[in-house]
Amino acid sequence: MANLIIQHWNGPLPEWARLATQSIEKYAKACGAEYELVTGYPLGKERGVLAQKLIFLDQKYFDFDQVLLLDTDMVATNTYDNIFNHDGIGRLHLRGMESEQGSRNGRKWPYYWQKDWPMFFGNFIKMDKFTRTKIAPFLPKSEDFVKYKHEGEEPNDEIILSWMMRQASWFMPAQVDHPRFCDLPEEAASNATLIHFCGGRKRNIIQWIRQNRKDIL
Repeated sequence: MANLIIQHWNGPLPEWARLATQSIEKYAKACGAEYELVTGYPLGKERGVLAQKLIFLDQKYFDFDQVLLLDTDMVATNTYDNIFNHDGIGRLHLRGMESEQGSRNGRKWPYYWQKDWPMFFGNFIKMDKFTRTKIAPFLPKSEDFVKYKHEGEEPNDEIILSWMMRQASWFMPAQVDHPRFCDLPEEAASNATLIHFCGGRKRNIIQWIRQNRKDIL
């Protein structure tokens, strides 16, 4: 079965995102995987912007074996390694799992939070077909996203995915080799294949691409 790398963006792509997603699309081809950039609100506006990333669980992707969801501020380096040959879902948000106050996920949406239950950072999520089909039926209804808003903000993909796994009794805290595939520039391994330019680091993407990925300019 084929594999897929999927990303989501709402609205026009800024230049940093255009270059970053281009690096990921090229990486997908190198892995022999298909690539898709999903735009808009495929799961409905009521679920908010961030939860749209959960589209990777949709039944229309059940023909794929492994599906990798990446944020648009993820960049592929020139150090190639096929992620689909590696085990693990992503990087566990350990501090957010230990305490309700350990992350915004527990503080903002306590209804969906439970101590020590696996919760992964949302910039990198990789799941095989079996896992996706097991947890997909537990996506909350649109009205639940509205009901549990916090100061106008809908529950995000990280806390919802953790809740869905719990509802499916799918306790599988398998971490990927995150220093090589999903960490920040200052944390990433020297031989990292994928790097996460989170937050204000996005402003560094264009310069990084110019210095390290002239092949996609």
